[in-house]
Amino acid sequence: MSAARRATSGPAIAALSALAVAGCISGEQGGASQATEPQDFIGRYAQAMEAGATQNGLGDYAAAETFYRRALELCLAEFGAEDAICGEAAARTALELSNQGRYQEADLAFAQAEKLIADGASAFDQPRILGYRAIDLANRGDDAQAFEMAREATLLRRD
Repeated sequence: MSAARRATSGPAIAALSALAVAGCISGEQGGASQATEPQDFIGRYAQAMEAGATQNGLGDYAAAETFYRRALELCLAEFGAEDAICGEAAARTALELSNQGRYQEADLAFAQAEKLIADGASAFDQPRILGYRAIDLANRGDDAQAFEMAREATLLRRD
């Protein structure tokens, strides 16, 4: 296998993907690598959320948790501990904790997310958290309750 082929397979792809999403690879200066981070809140928040989603998709739930926690920290610093806009990052953090089998921590993080969205949630926040809770229940082996919660989330999305 050529060096180029090895660099674009398996773990190398995952690592490059994470670096690219995290803003650590730039096409500037003839393809030279350099760390870059947006200076504004929206850019940093979006970058952390996208990196978390990428790592979740790759099955690296610990890395996804780290990125989502970063997004949550940024959001809380920008908007405060009571703002509903931070609920998405809190919910995704909770799901990553559940994906790692850290259920007590997941319960606390889900409670935080639910508290955040309680008063200012968009129409999509409640069904999304219910969907994440359904995955959490499936992670715990409670398939019947997971199915019911997923069904409830689906019905809420249709309304």
